[in-house]
Amino acid sequence: MNVELNTRFQASAFTLRVPTKLNDEISLLCRAGTPAQGRARAHAQEEHVPFRRKIDFWLLALAVACALDLSPDEEPSSLSGTKFVDTQGLPNLPEHFGGFLMTLAISEWGYQDSRLKDLSEVVELANRFAGVGAPKLLAATRPAGDQTRLEVLLQSVTAWREAELARSGLELGGLDIQGERVPTWD
Repeated sequence: MNVELNTRFQASAFTLRVPTKLNDEISLLCRAGTPAQGRARAHAQEEHVPFRRKIDFWLLALAVACALDLSPDEEPSSLSGTKFVDTQGLPNLPEHFGGFLMTLAISEWGYQDSRLKDLSEVVELANRFAGVGAPKLLAATRPAGDQTRLEVLLQSVTAWREAELARSGLELGGLDIQGERVPTWD
């Protein structure tokens, strides 16, 4: 199913966008960029440049917006966003990309909504969610003191997860690895 959905997204040029006002800051967090930027950042340590590609940042921003129960941006992404890639022919589309976007659309619109048949509408919804998640994700990567961006990001994700578990009444277990508490689902 995911392969079929990804093939449908890759068959057409659906534009993925990040908020224009945050584009430069997002680019600094991604190892891939323009050829000149990419060569300079390709060898950067993940602790300081935690995302391999902008699509990886975009997907996590989308997930953050969903996890924090944010509403999608009201403004169309074509007005507030900057294109960073088209899905057409994208060789390394994440495996669950299509399934994730369709699940998001179904949860937002309902499974019988006619917009589900129009993948451009689904991508637009995802762009709008990623747009509201991006500032939260950027804030979650700003280092404090001697912490790296990756350490701050992991702490933020853990805090969001613990807050969600507390809200839902579930419990967070822990696994001790080299003296560190690593959260796990119980």
